[in-house]
Amino acid sequence: MNMLSISSALFDLNSPVELEILPTSSLQEISRRVTRTPTLDLGVSITDNGFSHGDRIMKIQARVSEVMAGILLYLIQTYSILTFSLPEGIFSGVIDNYINNDGNISFFILINEKLNED
Repeated sequence: MNMLSISSALFDLNSPVELEILPTSSLQEISRRVTRTPTLDLGVSITDNGFSHGDRIMKIQARVSEVMAGILLYLIQTYSILTFSLPEGIFSGVIDNYINNDGNISFFILINEKLNED
């Protein structure tokens, strides 16, 4: 299983939080900034503006205790930008659409940027 560490940029006793994420999580979905436009000659024009980590969205699913769920909720409500450490790198971003269903949590990480080099 993969681990996820969530921390605030400022010192906080409730940070970092470490989660063991479930295999149903989606960490490696990427897309390029591509547009496809129909042309008058019945063809298409494709414009590729490259790849940016800022376009990525990661879906996280985990099982947590009631205490851990409370700490996560606190971090989401207190900080606008959080730092996420995953096996593939360190990212800044925000948590969106947090759902807690009796300790089964799911949320999306909207990536702002990748903080470490490949």
